[in-house]
This record gives sequence, structure tokens and C-alpha cells, in this order.
Amino acid sequence: MLDWILISAGLFLFELVASIDNVIINADVLSPLSKKAKRWFMVWGLFFAVFFIRGLVPWFILHMSTPALPFWEIVDFALSHDPMVEKHFAQAKPLLMSLGGTFLLLVFFHWLFLEEKNPTFAYEKFFQQRGIWFFVVAASIVVGIIVGSYRLNISLALGSIIGSNLFFFVHGFKTTAEQKEKDLRHQSSVEMSKLVYLLVIDMANSIDSVFGAFAFTFSLLVIFFVNGFGALIIHHLTFTNIRRVRRYRFLKHGAMYATLLLGSIMLLKAFSVHVPEWIIPLGSCGVIAVFFFLSLANKKSRRHPLSKGKHEN
Repeated sequence: MLDWILISAGLFLFELVASIDNVIINADVLSPLSKKAKRWFMVWGLFFAVFFIRGLVPWFILHMSTPALPFWEIVDFALSHDPMVEKHFAQAKPLLMSLGGTFLLLVFFHWLFLEEKNPTFAYEKFFQQRGIWFFVVAASIVVGIIVGSYRLNISLALGSIIGSNLFFFVHGFKTTAEQKEKDLRHQSSVEMSKLVYLLVIDMANSIDSVFGAFAFTFSLLVIFFVNGFGALIIHHLTFTNIRRVRRYRFLKHGAMYATLLLGSIMLLKAFSVHVPEWIIPLGSCGVIAVFFFLSLANKKSRRHPLSKGKHEN
């Protein structure tokens, strides 16, 4: 019971913090739109975010990684934990861990090298000024996994190739949707088009949390209910406390460093390195907690910018 509580708490916190960008983007786009448009996004955004991304996509990923199993047996396993089905999942675990680990590491390094941010540490600015290195790092990760898997398990190489291709596909899809949405942002007559592109961006941003969830658990029901509940809260924040969310400037950084941790652990597991299960939820919560307090300190310093100078005088 304690293990399930830790896993659920860590997964829930990761889902919330990893979706911070979604909240801000959604709120920026929706703020000038009509109430009818906002209601439309609330309904359909929740449907796709919860039932499609957090519900069907994990099932689809497990089904594709275990093609010998009929789809209905994977559904049955989610409810009954059939030992025979679990054996198939154990065989597919190296491929899934390699795929998810590669995807998450590329998410982190893309953020570190190419995305605009308020640097928490000095080295983040150093890497941001050398964005071209991202492609060198991405290629090195994939080649390293392929070479390392040569004598161990060829499915590790396949997982890494699929994970890297999936990252660039999702990233390209999201970038195109973001550009289309920006082109339409100042046109009041294309409200529905804005909502459709926003829906695409929202779903693309949610893929990270699905792969992160597999680092915590393979239980489809836990992923669906915990991540689904997190998505529900995220969509609620979009329409309510967006100003409060913006004040915590480094929560996104915490999500990215938690992504680095999860991706690294998934790759270690792919190569059969034993990692205690408690490290994943506690490590993720610890990383996010650090950046929460850094955000809190930053928030207080901006509120009282002259306090330091007064003390010095």
C-alpha cells in the first residue's frame, strides 16, 4: 500500500508540474475568446487530454510493444493482472524503457539547449547560447544506446530509434501547430481554428507525461486515474488561478529536471541496472520540491526588491 501511495503521489505531482506550460499557453490563447469557445475547449480539451492521451495512448503503446498479445488481453491485464500477460510485459520492458528513456532525455536536452527560459543556474545560460549542440547530444544518446545494446538486447536499439523519431515527430507537429495558432491569434473571425490548433498543442505537450508515467508504473488504471485527475486540475487552473501559477517561475525547470531523472532511470532499467522503486517517486518529488522553493524565494525577492539593499546599508 505504501508503494502505491508513493507511486501515485509522485506521478500526480509530476503530471501537474510537467503541464505548467500547457496551463500558461492555454490561458494566453483562450483569454480573448468568447465564453462559448472556452466551454468548447473545456469539454473537448478534457476529453482528449484524459480519455485519449491518458487512457488510449498508454494502452496503444503497450499493445505495440507486445504484438503477440491481443488488445483485449491487455485490457484484461489492467483489471486482473494475469501472470501470463505480465510475463509478456516483462519481455517488452527493455524496449519500452529504451523508448521512453530516449524520448524523455531528448525532451530535457531540447529544453536545455533550445527553449527560452529564465535560467535558474548559470550553466543553463551557457547551454542555451550553444543550441546547435542539442543535435550532437541527441545523436550521441541514440548511437550510444545502439552500441551498448549490440551484445545485450537488440530491442534496446529499436526502442531508442523509435523514441527519437517519435520525439522529432511530436515536436515538429507541436511547432507547426504553435506557428499556425500565432498566425491566427489576431484574427477574430477564426475562433474555431484557434481552438483546434490549441487542442493539438495541448495533446502534443501531454505525451511527455505519458512516457514519464511508465517510469513510475505499468498499471494502466493508475496511469489513467492519477494522470487523468491531474489533467482535470490543470484544465481547471487554466480558467481560474493562472496568475498564481505564473508567479512560480521555476516550476517548469523542476519538471524538466524530473524528466531528466525519469529518462535516466528508464535507460538504466533498460540495461538491466537495478534501481529501487522508491527512488523514482521520492526523487521526482524531491527535485520538484527544490524548484518550488526556488520559485518561492524568487517570488519573495521580486515582491521586496529593496529589502536586500536596506539590510546592506
